[in-house]
Amino acid sequence: MDIYDQLVAGIGKKMPSSETVEAHLQSLKPSVTCLRKAYFNYPVYVPYERHNIQEAYLLAYFPHYYQLMYSILNNQIGDLFVGKEKVNLGFVGGGPGSEAYGAIKYILNNCNDIREIGITIFDLNSSTWKYSHEVVLGSLIEPLKKSEFPKISWDTVSLDLANPSDIEKILPKVSSLDLLVMQNCINEIPLNSISDLKRNIARLFKGLRSSSCLVISDLTRSVRPLLKSIEQEVEKSGEVKFKISTLENNHASLQVSVHAVPNRVIKENLLTGDSTKYLIPRKNLQYDYCLFSRMEIEGKDEEGIGSKDFGFMNLYSPLKHSRVDANNYVNTKSFIGIDFGTSTTVVSVAFLNEGELIVKSIPISQKDSEGRLSKDTLVPTVMALIGKSTFMVGKHAADRKAIMAYGKNIWYGFKENLEFLHSDNYPDSLLKDKPDFRIANAKDALILFFKYLKKQVDEFLILENLPLEAEYSVTIPASFEYSKKSMLRECLNFAGINYEGDKPFIEEPTAALINYLFESKDPIELESESKTFLILDVGAGTVDVSIINLEKELEGASSKLLAVSRKGSIGGNLLDEYLAVFLVGGQHNYNGLSESEKKAILKNSENLKIKLCKEIHLDSTNNFALPSISISSQSVSIGAISITFSEFSIVFRKYWEEIKDTILDAFTKASLRVEVIDGVILNGGGSKNPYLQGFVREFFIEAQIIRPDNIQEHVSKGAALNSFVLNSYGKQIISNVLSSPVYVFVEEEDNWKEIISPGELIPTIEARLDPTKVLLKFNNMMQIKHNGHKSCFHVPLDLNPTELVVYINIDNDPECEAIFASGSQKIAQLNF
Repeated sequence: MDIYDQLVAGIGKKMPSSETVEAHLQSLKPSVTCLRKAYFNYPVYVPYERHNIQEAYLLAYFPHYYQLMYSILNNQIGDLFVGKEKVNLGFVGGGPGSEAYGAIKYILNNCNDIREIGITIFDLNSSTWKYSHEVVLGSLIEPLKKSEFPKISWDTVSLDLANPSDIEKILPKVSSLDLLVMQNCINEIPLNSISDLKRNIARLFKGLRSSSCLVISDLTRSVRPLLKSIEQEVEKSGEVKFKISTLENNHASLQVSVHAVPNRVIKENLLTGDSTKYLIPRKNLQYDYCLFSRMEIEGKDEEGIGSKDFGFMNLYSPLKHSRVDANNYVNTKSFIGIDFGTSTTVVSVAFLNEGELIVKSIPISQKDSEGRLSKDTLVPTVMALIGKSTFMVGKHAADRKAIMAYGKNIWYGFKENLEFLHSDNYPDSLLKDKPDFRIANAKDALILFFKYLKKQVDEFLILENLPLEAEYSVTIPASFEYSKKSMLRECLNFAGINYEGDKPFIEEPTAALINYLFESKDPIELESESKTFLILDVGAGTVDVSIINLEKELEGASSKLLAVSRKGSIGGNLLDEYLAVFLVGGQHNYNGLSESEKKAILKNSENLKIKLCKEIHLDSTNNFALPSISISSQSVSIGAISITFSEFSIVFRKYWEEIKDTILDAFTKASLRVEVIDGVILNGGGSKNPYLQGFVREFFIEAQIIRPDNIQEHVSKGAALNSFVLNSYGKQIISNVLSSPVYVFVEEEDNWKEIISPGELIPTIEARLDPTKVLLKFNNMMQIKHNGHKSCFHVPLDLNPTELVVYINIDNDPECEAIFASGSQKIAQLNF
C-alpha cells in the first residue's frame, strides 16, 4: 500500500464516524497553509499541539522528510548496525517520527539480524505528538514488519535543545544510543540561544559512546551557516575521529522525493496544486548534514568513501552495494531512457538482475513496405503510410523520404520544429481523419511516434520478464528552450508516458557523461580535482558542442555547463552535400540539378561515404591516428560513381572546418583554452566517421578521446541510468549547478540586474524582488534572462503583489511566484 494510503487510513481511524475522508481532507487546507507560511520564518513557530496541524504535517511533509534519514543510512553508515541484534536510536526534535520511520524502514529493508529497535524521541513538544506517533506506529511501521521481529519500543522525552540543564538530564539515555539524530530542529532555536545550542550539541556528542554516531541534518538552506558553526563547535572538542559533511560542498545537496505524487483522494481534496494557498506537493528537497563519530568507522574505503576509484557505482554508495531503496523500486520497476533525436531515436532500459545493474538498448520493431518486421535499436524519427494500411515507423520509412510527400504520407522533422508543432498543419495528410492513427498536424504525429515507442517498450518488458511499471527519463540538448520542453512534455504525456511538469529532463551531454562513467574500465579520476569534458555531438542535421566541468561530491557529482555551441545544417547531411558537389564537378553543376536529381546524388553520396568509412579502422590504443590508407589513391565505388580516399580526405577537411568553428565558438563562450579539456566524448551518428575521430585526435592533443562502443546508443543508456537512480533513490547522480548569472530587467535603470549568482545548485535559491522595480509599467511584464534566453512573466494587475519570487527550477527554467496580501500565485512563463 502507498504511504499516502496508509496515512489516510491511519487518520481515518481517528475521525468522527459522521465525517467523510474527503470532507476531512478539505478541512485541513488552512492547516497546510499555516505550516508552509510558518516555515518561511526564523525562528520557526508552529502550534504542533493541534491535531489538525499534525495531520497536515503527516500528509504534506512526512512522506518526503523521512527519505533524508533513510538516504543518510543508505549512503554512509548503514554498516553501523552490522553484527548487532539490538540498536538504540535517538531523535532530537523528532516530532511526529519521520526520521525514526526512515531509520526503521532502512533497518527492515537491509539489516535482517536486528531483533530489537529502541526509539527515543527527544522533543520540546514530546507530550503533544502522541496522536501522530499512534498513526505512524500503527499504519506505517507495523505493516512493514514481516514477522514479530524486530521488536520496536518507542519512548518520548521532553527536551529543550537550548537548555543546558535539559541536556544533562538526558545524558544517561544518550550514552546508550548507537545513533543520535537532529533533523530540522535548529531552525526553531531563537537567535539569542544559539551559543547555548552549539555548546549543548557538542556536549551531547561527548556523551555518546565512542562507537556511536551523531547526525545533524536540515532541509532548510537558510541554516547552512549555522550548521557550519555547529560543526566547528563539535570539532573543537578534539574527539572527532570520523566526519562526513555535505557542508564541504559548495552548495546544498538535492534529493527528489519519490513520493512527489500523492494518491487520488489527497490530490483532489488537499494537495490540489493551488499555489495561492501553498497546497503544492513537495518535490525537490535541498538539504545538508554532518555526521560525526569518536572512532574511525571501519570499511569506509571498501564502501567507496574516500576511495580513489571514480566508476559510476562509486558515485553513489547504495549502487555499489545493491542496497535497497526505501520502496524497493529497484526490484519492482523498470527504468527507461529515451534519446529523442532529430534523425534517430534510441530507447534503453536499466534494471537489476541478481543484484547486478544491467543497461541495454531496446530493439524496436520496424515494418517495411511489404509488411515484414525487423528489429533494430536505432529508430529513425520518421513515419510513413504505404497504400491505405501499411504504417511504418523507423528505418524503412526513412528510406522513402526521397519519394514520398512530406505531410501527406510521410512525417518527420519533429525535434527541430518542436515549438511550432501545434501550428504545423498537414491539410493533405492521408491520416487526418483517422481516429486511432490521426495525423492532422505535427503534434499529432509526434504523439503517435511516442505511442509506438511506448507500445514497443511494454512488449519488450513482457518478453524479458521485467517489471511492467516503468519510469522514464528523456534527453534534451543542453540549454534547450522552455517552449520546446513544454511541447515535448505535452506530447509525452498524451502518448501515455508520464512526464508531469515537475519531472526533469536530462541534458544529452550529462547523459553521455553518466554512461561513460558506467561503461569505462579506466575512468578519469575526480577525487583530487574537478575535470572538464567536451561533448561533441554530430547528428544528421545539427552539431552540438558542450563544455562541462564535473566535480566529485559526497553523494554523486555536480556539473557546471560552461558553454554550449549549437549549429544547424552542419551535421552529417552537410558532409553528404559537400561530397555530392565534388562528385558532380562543383557547386555550379550541383545547383543546376533538379530536386529529384539532388536527392538521388545525396543518397549515393551517403552510401559512398559509409562504404569508404567502413574500410578504415581506428585503434584507441594508437590515439585514433588515421592510417595511411585514409590519404591513399585507393578508391571505392558504388555503381558508376567512385572516389579515392585522398579525395574524400580533402572533402572532409572542408567539412571539418565547420565542426572546428563550432568547437572554437564554445571555447570563446567559456573563455577557455583547448588545453584545459581532460576528455572529449563523441556522440551521434556523425561521430562514427573515422576521419572525424582522427581530426578530433589531432585537435585535442592532450585530452582523452572517449569513443563509446556504440556511439548512437550511449546517450539513451545514460538516460536509463539516470532514471534508475532518480526514480528509485531520489538522487540525480550528476546534479546541475548554475553556470551563468540570472538577470532581471530594471526599467528605470534601463539595465539588466543580476539576481542569482553562478555556482548555485539547481533548483536555486529564491530571489525576492520588488514589483515596482521589475515590472514594466506599460504591460506589467517582468523579463528574466538566463542562459542567453529571455523569459517573460505577465503579472495580472488585480493581484497587486507585494513581492515577486524568482528561482531556477530543476529543469533549468526560470519560475516566478507572486506574493500578495492573502497568499501567492505561480505566474506562468509566456511562450513566444
